[in-house]
Amino acid sequence: MKQSKWSQQAIDRLLEQVKKSKNKSAVFSRFSREMGLTPNSVRNFYYCYIGNADKKNIRKFTRLEIQTMLRAVILGYSRGESVRSICLKHAGTDRAKMLRYQNKYRAILVNNRELIERTIKDLEAEGYIVKSPLPNNSPDNIIAMPTTNYNNLTDQDITNLFMGLVRLVRKQGQTQIEKLKSEIERLKRQPQSLTH
Repeated sequence: MKQSKWSQQAIDRLLEQVKKSKNKSAVFSRFSREMGLTPNSVRNFYYCYIGNADKKNIRKFTRLEIQTMLRAVILGYSRGESVRSICLKHAGTDRAKMLRYQNKYRAILVNNRELIERTIKDLEAEGYIVKSPLPNNSPDNIIAMPTTNYNNLTDQDITNLFMGLVRLVRKQGQTQIEKLKSEIERLKRQPQSLTH
């Protein structure tokens, strides 16, 4: 453990303030400013120093709790709810539980796609219409382009690219013309104000 900036006095002060405080994050932030470290560095030092004794008091999730929480989050997400609000409802408005659920869900999202995919399949098998919370690597509006050796571009490749750009500009121009025509028609239908 690197203690270059940590004198025993600073360590004792940190331990005492964390013990007195209900908000460890605020203590870590305050110490980070005093010591020229990031809040995460202070937090990591704290947990490393105390030998993770504080973390050991946190009860691990059971498999059933994870499954129930994931189902609630995926179904809520499919209805357009935010993950935070879903986790808060699932926690019975207990903010500490909500943060645990939210952090656990985010960790699963990053580290265990298979569990989310399996939960989605189970929900769909039960008849639910589910929107996947997993990041979509190929959105519908992106066209995958074949890899090309750019040193061997032909005149036809360049012509096709140019013509594609011309069509895109023309389409955008037509859209603007249609909007202008609609606005002109709308203005024509408005009664003229009589000002002399």
